[in-house]
Amino acid sequence: MNRIPAAIIGSGNIGTDLMYKIRRSSLLELAWMCGVIPESEGLARARRLGYKTTDLGIDDLLRHADDFQIAFDEPCMHEAVFSDKKQKASGATTMDIAKRLIDFGFHPPTIYFPLVVHGAMMIEPTETETKETLDEFVVAMRAIARECRETPDVVKGAPHHTALSRLDEVQAARKPVLRWRRSEDSPRSHGDKERRG
Repeated sequence: MNRIPAAIIGSGNIGTDLMYKIRRSSLLELAWMCGVIPESEGLARARRLGYKTTDLGIDDLLRHADDFQIAFDEPCMHEAVFSDKKQKASGATTMDIAKRLIDFGFHPPTIYFPLVVHGAMMIEPTETETKETLDEFVVAMRAIARECRETPDVVKGAPHHTALSRLDEVQAARKPVLRWRRSEDSPRSHGDKERRG
């Protein structure tokens, strides 16, 4: 039985994973992998395995449409994972970037997960987020990337606009406070009979 020649549109992790699945398929054979980033690791792997690749996008792939019968687009996921690889050169870490996002009004993302991505930041916007909010997030991330290059101490000292600045993360991990207790110095609640003068 002849295998059906296929193309993959997208050379990221999902596209690369799909490439390995097609390699094991008895029904499909990979003819092309298409991407838009010339230095993509997915395109490099495909080339090393002997597959035809293009980094010029779908328009270039369509010029070779006679080479394949089916094309798989990377599925749309609700999350994206970024690395601090470029920002690390300035000394800024994933933790610093997450803390700086607080100053821009965004809750910090999941960080250092998944473990397979060094310095990972997992961005998972919910379906209820508006396009405007997502655009604002992109503007904030670009501003933080620029700060990492130009004024890294601003990022490394974040957050700057909160009641508390950096907490001692090591101390918090070693001696977590799991329950709030009133200290002797804290003011009594409104319902207490005894009041401090």
